[in-house]
Amino acid sequence: MTILGFMSFTSASFWLAFFFQEVLDLPPLDVAVRLLPQAIAGLTWNVVAGILLHRVNNALIMAAAALCYVASMALLSLMRPDSSYWAYSFPYLVLSVVGADFQFNVANVRGSRRLPMLG
Repeated sequence: MTILGFMSFTSASFWLAFFFQEVLDLPPLDVAVRLLPQAIAGLTWNVVAGILLHRVNNALIMAAAALCYVASMALLSLMRPDSSYWAYSFPYLVLSVVGADFQFNVANVRGSRRLPMLG
């Protein structure tokens, strides 16, 4: 499940940047500024995921991450060239990172439990 979510995350981020450049005809610096909330949200959600990881059931975290992936991809699928950045792109940038960070953290914790201790 993690690989499917992460595949959608990376490909949708590419296509959003492509959309900004080719359809909206924005210069690369403007595209980078519009994508900056994804990096900031990623840092924030990663800290939140680390705090929640050992306090909340992993299945619940994975379900929340999957719902955020679905919601973020639904936003992109409904977006049109004349749509507002704040109504579609910005929420996508924040929600997609929730899915990526939460699933990645849970997958790493679960994977590390299966490995024998080295050293």
